[in-house]
Amino acid sequence: MFFDNKKSSTCPSFASPVQELTARYGDYLSFSLSVLPKQAEAASEAIEMLVHGVHLVHSLGGTLKMELPSASVDIGQLFEYMDKLKRGGELQIRDWGVSHANLEEVFIRITRDAGVKLTAFT
Repeated sequence: MFFDNKKSSTCPSFASPVQELTARYGDYLSFSLSVLPKQAEAASEAIEMLVHGVHLVHSLGGTLKMELPSASVDIGQLFEYMDKLKRGGELQIRDWGVSHANLEEVFIRITRDAGVKLTAFT
């Protein structure tokens, strides 16, 4: 457990191990984007133009999963940019979404950073 007594000296607060892990290692936003398969590379480049330090987790059949460093993302700008991309017609955006990193994503990132090879079938 993580002990934090900054809020009040009379009422300390505790964070669960899940909250501690996501706070420590989840310093990014999880971003997904679905476009036509032939537009995947252009879509990835478009996001990299807005956000510095993007990490492409995977790209398969026009669906991209990326990690956007929280410090490099202005959520308002991201929404405006995605709206502009969608209306511009250069990319046929089927769907997109952004969320805070969840515990599963944090574990995958920790194992990846530790050099563990993840395979779907072993």
